Amino acid sequence: MRALATLVVFSVSLCSGCNRYEFFSLAGYEQASFQNEADILFVVDNSASMYDEASALGLNFNTFVQRLVDPQEGTGVSTEGLGDAVDNYVLYTTQRGRFIDYQLAITTTSADPREDCDGDGDVLEPGEAGTLTGTPAVINEENTDDVAAAFTKSILCDTTTWPGECTGTQTENCIPYDPYYECGDDPGGQVSWDYLDCVCGAGWEPREAGSGNEEGLESALLALCRASEDPPAVCFDHTGSQFTEAEVGTNAGFIRPDANIIVVVVTDEGDNSRVMAQGEDDPTPYLELFDEFEIDITFAVIGPNYDPVDHSFDCNSGGGTSWGTRRYQIAAEATGGFFSSIEACTAADGSCAGDDASFCAPSDFSVHLQNLGDLLNSLLNQFPLDSIPDPDTIIVYVDDVRIERSACVENCEIDSEGEPIYGDGWTYETGENSVYFHGTKVPDYNADVRIYYRPVSDLPRSLPF
Repeated sequence: MRALATLVVFSVSLCSGCNRYEFFSLAGYEQASFQNEADILFVVDNSASMYDEASALGLNFNTFVQRLVDPQEGTGVSTEGLGDAVDNYVLYTTQRGRFIDYQLAITTTSADPREDCDGDGDVLEPGEAGTLTGTPAVINEENTDDVAAAFTKSILCDTTTWPGECTGTQTENCIPYDPYYECGDDPGGQVSWDYLDCVCGAGWEPREAGSGNEEGLESALLALCRASEDPPAVCFDHTGSQFTEAEVGTNAGFIRPDANIIVVVVTDEGDNSRVMAQGEDDPTPYLELFDEFEIDITFAVIGPNYDPVDHSFDCNSGGGTSWGTRRYQIAAEATGGFFSSIEACTAADGSCAGDDASFCAPSDFSVHLQNLGDLLNSLLNQFPLDSIPDPDTIIVYVDDVRIERSACVENCEIDSEGEPIYGDGWTYETGENSVYFHGTKVPDYNADVRIYYRPVSDLPRSLPF
C-alpha cells in the first residue's frame, strides 16, 4: 500500500538558536491504492494427497462469495425489483466499502511442465508453470452468472487429482458412486463420481497427478509474470527461471492496474521453491522478487499444522517440512495475510503428533474461506501507519473533513465472532499498527485520507514549551 510520507514540523522560537522538533508525522495515502478491486490467485497443490482438501475447498466456496457480497450476514443485497435497485444504489453510494470488485484465477504448485512421452519435458498442462486452469481462466461476475459454481468446476474438474473409484471392498482412498444423486442436487458434503460427472460434464476425465515437488511461491511468481504486460526483469533472470518472452501475456486479464493481489496457497506440504536451498525457512528472497511488480501482494495460506514455538506438527499427513511450512507462515505474516491449518485433529485427547493420520481430517474450509472474505473486506478500510504512534495524538481527515474516533456501540456490544461493534468513525489497532474505518465513515475510493500522529520513536526527551 503506497504511503506518501512527509513530516509536519512543529517549531517554536522561544529563543535564538532553539531546536526544531518533528512533532507530528503525516501518513498521506493515494486512495487509488485502497480501491475496491481485488485479484485473487489460488495456488492449489495438485499432488495425489490433496483430493480431500480440494473437495472441501470446492464444496465450501459459496461461503467466500457470500462473505464478499454480504460481510454483515443478514443485511445482504436483494435484487427483487426496482425498489431494491434504488435501495442498492443508495447503499452503494453511502457504504461503498462493502462492495468488492473481485476476480479469481487458479494455478497449481507444479512449477515445471510434465515430461511428455518422449521425455522432452515440453508439454505444458493447464496449471503448470504458473498457467491458469479452467474455463474461463479468469473468473468474475462479468463472464459468469455463478462465480462459486465456475470456481468449483475449475477446482474439481480441471485442477484436482482424484484417486480411482471405490470398488468391491475398497472404501478408503477412493471416490464412491452415489446412485441416488441427481444432477443439480446438493452433494451433502460428499464428492461422488456421479456428482463429478454432473459438475464436469460429458467426456470428463480426472487429470493426472501434479508434481510432488511443490513450489507454491515459484508458481505464484510465474503466474504474475504471465499476467503482466511488461514483466519485471526478475521474471526472466531469477534462479532457475524458465520464463521467456514468448510467455508474456499468457495470463492476460488477471492483473488489473492498482488492484490488491491476494495469493491463496492451499497445500498439505511446505514450499520447496527453487530460489532458496532446501532447509532455508526465510522467504525474503521471494518477497523481494514480488516487490519488483510494484503492486500490493498479500499471502493467505492454508497449509500444514506446524507450531513454530514447540517445533511440532499435528496431522502432517502430507509430510510437510518445518522449514518449508515456515516459508509460508512468514510470507503471510510479512504481507498482512493469514496462515491456517489445512488439517484438524479429531482425537479425544487433542493430540495428533507427526504424520499419523488416523485421527485427522480436513479442517473446516468454510472458516478458512470466511477468513479470506474478511481479509479482502479489511483491505478497504485498513490504513497501516509507517511509525508507531502515540494513540492519543492521532487525528484523521477524509477529504479535509475531520473524522472522529469511533465509540463502541451500546457499551461495547460484541458480535458473533467476539469482536466489539463500533459506530461510525475510526479506531486504532495496536497489534496491526493500523487505523480502521467503520460504518458510513469508510472512505470513498477516490477520497483523500490524511492521518496525523506523533510517532513514539521520535519523541524528544523534553518538549520546547
